[in-house]
Amino acid sequence: MRLAQAVASFLEELVHVQRASPHTAAAYRRDLAQMQAFLGDRELSEIGRREIEDWLVMLARRVAPSTLARKRAAASSFFAYAARRGWIAANPVELAPTPKQPKRLPRAVATDLVRGMLRLADETSPRDAAMIALLYGCGLRVAELATLALSDLDLAARELRVVGKGRKERIVPIPEGAAVRVRRWLAARGAPPTEALFVGRRGPLSVRQIQRLIRRYAEQAAGAYATPHRLRHSFATDLLRAGVDLRAIQELLGHASLATTERYTALSLGELKAAYRRAHPRAARSGGRE
Repeated sequence: MRLAQAVASFLEELVHVQRASPHTAAAYRRDLAQMQAFLGDRELSEIGRREIEDWLVMLARRVAPSTLARKRAAASSFFAYAARRGWIAANPVELAPTPKQPKRLPRAVATDLVRGMLRLADETSPRDAAMIALLYGCGLRVAELATLALSDLDLAARELRVVGKGRKERIVPIPEGAAVRVRRWLAARGAPPTEALFVGRRGPLSVRQIQRLIRRYAEQAAGAYATPHRLRHSFATDLLRAGVDLRAIQELLGHASLATTERYTALSLGELKAAYRRAHPRAARSGGRE
């Protein structure tokens, strides 16, 4: 079995059997295509630990640690599939060293910047104002926002049905300000022939279109930088600052593991330490040590 044929079979199963989301399938397709470009279309039996290590070393010079880890995970899923099918004896990625990742705290967007983005969008586009309000007010992933349907909204109850990673569903409350903006957008939206909540002239908005819009609003509002992901982090850190229980935040974000949500605790601790260093008289003189 050659690599290209095996990858095509894996992607087919990913879409039609595992029912992966279009966003997930596209990410696997890109990562595996890049792996194929490096390894060449050789027989699977010719790909071992050494070939995988060479590929990972090349990636380590070019991409961020988190991207390297994602591409390694995609390759491991593929080779595990090939091993289950009996095309190879073992998964060569499991034999290669796992790339070390530095612990990175999530970056949040300042609340003042979010307000500025909303003010600008309120003046120019009810659609964009609704998107910003839902990203920040509900903590949505950008792919979750892009795939929202009209039927996912319950404005009377101020609730939103969200289909997250692994096609897991959750219900999140819609803040009053976000609900007002969504109603304005629905009034302006009209009735295009699609169930998608957020549409443009050519149909539903894509993830990339939404990412570009968010960056543009941050730049125009304050000459700053923001992404949908940072708005999601802001949602979580603001809840944490307000004293909301970490497990409740986990449910709202749709995290499978509490450990992922706990990263926000580290972020808030960092803020507390910075405030201490600025305010405490002994911290300035002795670095906070007695």
